[in-house]
Amino acid sequence: DGLDKAFSGDVAKNAADPFGSPDLLKKTLSGQGDNSATDVLLIAGGTGGSLGPGGGLGAGDGPGAASPFGPAMVVGSPNRVLPAVHARRVVYLLDHSGSMLDSFDYLRQEVKTATLNLQPFQQFYVIMFSEDVTVLGPNHLQRATSEVKRDVDKRLENVRAQGQNDGLLEPFKKGFETAFAMKPDVIIFLTDGQFDPRLVNVVSKLNSAAGKARVHIYTIAYVQIDADAADCLKKIAADGAGTYKFVNGKDRGT
Repeated sequence: DGLDKAFSGDVAKNAADPFGSPDLLKKTLSGQGDNSATDVLLIAGGTGGSLGPGGGLGAGDGPGAASPFGPAMVVGSPNRVLPAVHARRVVYLLDHSGSMLDSFDYLRQEVKTATLNLQPFQQFYVIMFSEDVTVLGPNHLQRATSEVKRDVDKRLENVRAQGQNDGLLEPFKKGFETAFAMKPDVIIFLTDGQFDPRLVNVVSKLNSAAGKARVHIYTIAYVQIDADAADCLKKIAADGAGTYKFVNGKDRGT
């Protein structure tokens, strides 16, 4: 009864409610969402469990425009490669070039785990790149519903580690341009190879063009990386107010 009363006011009638339909939010709050063990924790993430003026997770007098998704945007990972994301809109930008042949099956499973842990009020987008860019789904962010996750998983099964992009700029640039076009809060960028160092400036300009909607970028060096590429990944993360991470065989349990 208390939950029904809570949805009898303006929130239930507001078609622009960021959590989607009242029925979907009722299911999430009552533990019927895609990941019921953490549904309530994520929605009531702040002190008061309310939405801050920035529209993100946090207390009612929360983070404001400077941090529209609250302080817990990316946290400790439930798996060993991709971090857990609590931001409302996330894009995964992932390398699948031929140099990842021996480790790509593991990455595929990590992507499935990461997207499975997203909540229905979140939106996501998966971009795979090698010599060109492949989007796993329609050309827009999608809500993290069970149906969408299954569709992305099915598409991911058809992606193989192939092609060559070491030292190139264009595939990486096109990948980031596609990612920024989705207007995400967070980009998770993973690669195992070298790339043209001019990518650092390309990404910085794309983020500057976003104005107040600057994107937080988290970079991951997967299994192998040379010193120059690692430095570039660190610069991209620092400029994007994110973090850099190196994943080795031990992190993958191998």
